[in-house]
Amino acid sequence: MEAAIICALLKTTLPKALSALGGSRDVRSIQSELRYIEAAIQDHRRRSGGRDTSHLRAAWIQDLTLFAFDIEDCVDRFLRQEMPPEDGEAGFLRRSAHAARSTVFTRTLFSLRIRKLKARSEEIHRRLKRYIEEAAAEGTIPDGGGAPVPAARCGAPAAAVGMDEPLGELLELVREPGGPSEGKLRVISVVGFHGLGKTLLAHQVFDHGDVRRLFPLRVWVCAAGKGTPELLKEMLDQVLQNGAGTSADRARQVDSAPVTTTTTYKSNCVIPEVEENGIEEVQNGESASAGVANGGSTWRQCLQAVWWTLATILLYILSPAFTVANMVRASSVQDESADIHTATANVSISTSTKIAAQVDENKSVQMKRQADRGKAIQEDTHLEGVCDTTLIEQRLGSYLKNKRYLIVIDGMQTEELCNITSVFPVDDGVDSRVIVTTTIKKIARRCSSANGRVYKMKTLDDNDSRKLFFEVFSKGKYSVADATELKASALLEKCGGLPLALESKAKFLKSEEDLTKSKCEDACRKLCAPERCEDTLGRMHGVLASSYESLCSLVLQQCLLYFCMFPRGHRVRRNPLIRRWLAEGLVHVQPGDAVSTTPQDIAIENLETLIDRSIIQSTEVSTCGNVKRCQPPGMMLEYIVRKSMSQNFITLLCGESETAGEWDYVRRLSLHDYCAEKLPKGLSRLRTLAVFPTGDAAKHGPTLNFAKYDLLRVLDLEECDGLNDGHLQNICNLVFLKYLSLGGRISEVPKKIAKLQWLETLDLRRTKIEKVPIEVIQLPQLKHLHGKFQLIEGDCGKINSEYLSKRSILETLSGFVTGESEGFPQLMRHMKRLRKVKIWCESTANRRNLDQLEEAIKMFIRDGNEWPHRSLCINFQECSDPFLGSLKAPGSLASLKLRGNLSGFPQFVTKLNRIEELCLSSTNLSRGVLLSGSRLDTLKYLKLIEDNIGPLEIRHEHFPSIRRIWLVGVKSLHSVTTGALPHLTSLHMICESLDGLAGIEIGRLEGLKEVRLHSAVDQGTKDAWKEAARSHPKRPDVLLH
Repeated sequence: MEAAIICALLKTTLPKALSALGGSRDVRSIQSELRYIEAAIQDHRRRSGGRDTSHLRAAWIQDLTLFAFDIEDCVDRFLRQEMPPEDGEAGFLRRSAHAARSTVFTRTLFSLRIRKLKARSEEIHRRLKRYIEEAAAEGTIPDGGGAPVPAARCGAPAAAVGMDEPLGELLELVREPGGPSEGKLRVISVVGFHGLGKTLLAHQVFDHGDVRRLFPLRVWVCAAGKGTPELLKEMLDQVLQNGAGTSADRARQVDSAPVTTTTTYKSNCVIPEVEENGIEEVQNGESASAGVANGGSTWRQCLQAVWWTLATILLYILSPAFTVANMVRASSVQDESADIHTATANVSISTSTKIAAQVDENKSVQMKRQADRGKAIQEDTHLEGVCDTTLIEQRLGSYLKNKRYLIVIDGMQTEELCNITSVFPVDDGVDSRVIVTTTIKKIARRCSSANGRVYKMKTLDDNDSRKLFFEVFSKGKYSVADATELKASALLEKCGGLPLALESKAKFLKSEEDLTKSKCEDACRKLCAPERCEDTLGRMHGVLASSYESLCSLVLQQCLLYFCMFPRGHRVRRNPLIRRWLAEGLVHVQPGDAVSTTPQDIAIENLETLIDRSIIQSTEVSTCGNVKRCQPPGMMLEYIVRKSMSQNFITLLCGESETAGEWDYVRRLSLHDYCAEKLPKGLSRLRTLAVFPTGDAAKHGPTLNFAKYDLLRVLDLEECDGLNDGHLQNICNLVFLKYLSLGGRISEVPKKIAKLQWLETLDLRRTKIEKVPIEVIQLPQLKHLHGKFQLIEGDCGKINSEYLSKRSILETLSGFVTGESEGFPQLMRHMKRLRKVKIWCESTANRRNLDQLEEAIKMFIRDGNEWPHRSLCINFQECSDPFLGSLKAPGSLASLKLRGNLSGFPQFVTKLNRIEELCLSSTNLSRGVLLSGSRLDTLKYLKLIEDNIGPLEIRHEHFPSIRRIWLVGVKSLHSVTTGALPHLTSLHMICESLDGLAGIEIGRLEGLKEVRLHSAVDQGTKDAWKEAARSHPKRPDVLLH
């Protein structure tokens, strides 16, 4: 967190000050000091393994954070004073006086403050250096490493509620015979957020009776905290144990729980402790000595020593790659066995003495021969570890050859381990299975890419959540009063159907005599507060902390913390979220990034990473499969709220919460149904303000004095219905605003909005604004403009077209209305950087304006050859003039959406280059017309929204590259047939009245991975699609929309 703060200062704030001051020596000195502090922090984090190691460090980080805030405030206030009066509000004399005052007074005062900050930065650096030196001297900084590695297999929860359906589905995948995969290895990946029960599900499959019979050889390993060599060795040990004993031993091992390999470290040697049942387990020296205190144990140890010796000789003879290191490890085992034999010599018989002597003799001969042989081998070997790993891979592959086996790799979290499956025999005529559990979707897809399946874990519904809670809390018995209190506390809602969270809270509350709302809320608070976590809550808190700490960068952690700005259950829109991250300065281009990389690219990548790691859940996708809305799981939201407030990243006030103590340094404030009258008069340092009222929203309007928050950069009032035009007048004085989203009763945009020179995003969709002044278009930094509006009449002629062509950076214009007055159609053709345009054509649109619009669309499409990824949306439902029929516009579009009556398929669509997405809504085109001109070779995503869809036949020659099809029948959807669409992966059949399969033969869609149905379809239709999916080679997911 602290490094990210310094990075923001170095990347944005201080360069502004340098630019304003013409290269101040003091500012450059602070820049240099901050670089040293940043380097020291990174070195410290690397040595400490990225963990917070002391309360002293937390106190120092707090000082650094406040220092960074003071620098930012100082620079911003200086820049505020440097801004000249707005055009039209000051004459020549006033502007000259302002410049003189700024040069003499403002800069002198600023220089004094900078010098004080410089002295403060030097003191912080000295304090940091002293702290790190003292910590190193005391040995409090660990050498590194991650969190403690959990046990390979955790105990099963008290009640496996809601697991019947997942167990049945996963067993089907494991037992699935026949098809092109017969006689081949199949990797099944189970993916989902921590605590969903992935390990439990794999455990149930592993121990299932049918699985035991089908797979005589079963191996379970835990991948958490392990590298490839260590994991392979553990697999090999278990395979050898399962195959080294008698047939009776093997039968017993098949029926037993999966084994776990651990080792004891003594005198820098790894000593496996082998028990009678073939399971290796950790023992210290005392327990080992006690275990051989009788003659029978001595005989067993001696025989084991002989066995190890013979195995070593055999390996030496068979494998020329057997190195000295292997021999030393083997000999260390014999040394230990010899020591045990000596310790029990008083009870040993003469036979054991002879065996021990033979062991020593064999060991000496082997050591001498292997030393000579190993010396020559090592000359051709660069790394001993490579040889060891290669040898283990060869041995493991040879042992698994022609055997039917099941291997479970639990908790795979690194992509490095994905290649481990390549060691297993793939096509040896035996149906073997590998089950991988992970929270990372990319790992799941990669492991199962060849011939596997990806099984996505789901959360419990409300009924199963309640059942699991009371199963743990009271063994399934509860009263109506208990159920009422549980519902009132919102405990189930906060758990979000996460089994581990439900179980943890139920165990915590189990000691209570009765269940009350306050006790349930107390359990939620303690679960996310590490200092209050008890044993029953510690495991869930550890899971949440592990998910957070596993993020590879501090920037990613900040992006995750930002989600607590939004209320529980709020589905966060993707594009506004990314624009807010950019306005906040949370993401920056790093030195190692590609030259063409932009901050927006990094922001998109960060969001995709959070979703891929299952920390953020996608709740809605677009036609092309991109995430449209998302939100964190219930317990993760609780955790990041506590985390962000403890780090002073975000201040969150909900309901009747008390105000925070440190108001002077509040930077981001989010009000969730909070009475704004309780807010203090200060908040002068506030940078971000978001209001999410749920009750009487009008109370939030008059009590928020926006004029006093003069450093605001992000203002989200989209859901604040109490706003009026007077509030917008004050908001227009917030000159640092970069993101502004409005709602309520605002109906007019004042011309003074020209003050917002840094504004990048203006969202007016929730307002009553129908016309905007030309000053909005002239904002120099505006990139995204949202709403449904026209230009004020007469303003179109006030702007220079050359100004738009050279200086406008507007990328999103979504959207404008074409009516009887001039406006955006005349200006659009001069906006060269437009990427996304949305247009409404009204019935009042005259021929002249439509001609202007047609010309603007032509230029927009034509310029798409130079500016790719352009998107156009036209709604002409109210327009009676069929101007699209005569449109001839060769060029390029990535996405086209048309809504309104069409007499025929638009011919210009067939001439578009690189079109990937097409959406046709309420066109009333017949099936013949719809498909006659739709031979689009590059089209990947098709969406049809009509009252009645069908009969309809989609053939391969229509859409040879199609990947996703949405068919939305408002009234009916029937008799749809498809040809062989080899690239189709997603089929959406969205119609409430859908009956059965509607004529679709999904068996012909060989690449199909998912099917989505309307959530209100009857159960018979759901069952029919699920049954068809089971018979499909890819077993596509059947989901509800």
